[in-house]
Amino acid sequence: FGAVLDMVLDRISTASLFAILANAYPNIAVIFYFFLGLDLGSHWLQMCSTYMAGDLSHKGDNKDETFIVRMYYKSRFVLTALCACAEFFGCYLYCYAKTETKWLTENTLIQAVFVISAVGFVLKQFINFVQIKTSTHRLLEAENIPNKKAD
Repeated sequence: FGAVLDMVLDRISTASLFAILANAYPNIAVIFYFFLGLDLGSHWLQMCSTYMAGDLSHKGDNKDETFIVRMYYKSRFVLTALCACAEFFGCYLYCYAKTETKWLTENTLIQAVFVISAVGFVLKQFINFVQIKTSTHRLLEAENIPNKKAD
C-alpha cells in the first residue's frame, strides 16, 4: 500500500507542477504537457510491465533493466538528486515567471543551482524515455510468452 501511495503522490505533485508551469508559460504550455505525459506514461508502463512480469517492485530489480534506470532506482543519492533537481528547476521557472526576476538573474549561486538543476531535469526526462522503451519491450515479451507456449 505504501509504495502505491508514494507513486500516486509523486505523480500528482509532478502533474501539478507541470500544469502550473503550463499556466505560467502559455506560449510553451504544450512542452510542459508533454513532460507531464512523459512522466505519467513512463511510470504507468513501468508499473504495468512489472506487474505483467510478476516482479515485486519496479525499482530496478529487473536484471534486464538498463544501467541508467537501475542506478536511478538503486542509488538513493542519484534518485534524490535528480528528483530535487527537477523540482528546483520547476520552482525556479515558476518564480521567474511570477516574481520580480532581478534577484533571480543577479544571484550567481541561484544561477549555478539553476544550471545544475536543468541538467538534472534533462537526465530525469531521459530516464523516463528509457523507462518507456524498456517497459514496452517487457510488455511485448510478457504478451508473447503465452503465444509461444501454445505453439
